[in-house]
This record gives sequence, structure tokens and C-alpha cells, in this order.
Amino acid sequence: NIFNNGNKTSTAYLGLYNRQKSIPNNLKKYSKKIRFYKKKNVYRLIAELLSKDEVIAVVFNRSEIGPRALGHRSILSNPLYKKNWKRVNLIKKRELWRPFAPAVLEKDSKKWFSNVPKVSPFMLFTAKVINNKIPAVTHVDGSARIQTVDKNSKEIYKILKEFKKITNVPVLLNTSFNG
Repeated sequence: NIFNNGNKTSTAYLGLYNRQKSIPNNLKKYSKKIRFYKKKNVYRLIAELLSKDEVIAVVFNRSEIGPRALGHRSILSNPLYKKNWKRVNLIKKRELWRPFAPAVLEKDSKKWFSNVPKVSPFMLFTAKVINNKIPAVTHVDGSARIQTVDKNSKEIYKILKEFKKITNVPVLLNTSFNG
């Protein structure tokens, strides 16, 4: 049951299912722009590519409802490089000043951010960035609208865990894969 207390939901993954049937057609249609990988541990592969400063678009299971990308339809990037702020804005064709949100492992969030509730799974709260190693997700005023991620977030959780193993950083730049 996704509802707690009758009126609150514990998940945002209530949107449309991503249809497996459309994948082969889209791979063919966009073969010059998209690299396709079939691998057992796709989470490790994504983390490895992110650690090498690749920008990755992911689509998993049901999409999110509401205005935030929470890991099921996301563009992910390495937060360690300030240039990724501009780079991802250019990919999305957005104004270059617009900030991006960090997804962070919940258990590590207090080591990277302050002035935020313990959990922020729906990317609703603004925090103060307290570690200068993640400039791509730090707004000019030193803030960030964070998404705390726990094991209930499944795929993005697994990607973040693998990224942390490689880089010792439990944070990724996360924005919606739309437009």
C-alpha cells in the first residue's frame, strides 16, 4: 500500500509505465545520439560513466508524478565539476543561471548539507551546501534543493551507492529528463 494515514503517499513513482516495446524503435531512431548498453550491473556501469564525467539519461519503471525528477526519468551528472552546471543547462536548452538539484544518500546528507529536515525524498527543501567539492549542484548563494535517497528509491539509490564506492561522494546532479 502506497498510502500512509489515508492521505499521504510514500512514493512519487505513480506516473506512466515506460513501455519496453518502444525501446528498440527508439534505439534505432536515435542510434547516432544514444549509446545502448546491455549489462548485468547497469548501476555500476552508470556510476563508472558518471565518474568519468559522462552525462547519463536514465528511465526506470513508472515515472514520477509532480514537478521533480527523482531518479526514474532523470539526467544525471557528476557534481564534482562546476562546468556540469552549464553543460547540463545547455543539453536541456535552459537559461544558464538555473540551478540543479543534488540527489544524496540519506545517511550521508548531514555531511554535505545543513539547515534541512532529516529527509527530503521529494526534493522540496532548500539546504545549505557545507562541502565545496560539489560545485555543479551549488547555487550562487551556497544553497541546493536536495533529494535525500534511501533504499526505497531503488535504482537511483543503487547508482548513488556505486558512485560513492568509486568517488567517495554520495551526491549526483539530478534533473528531469524531459523536453
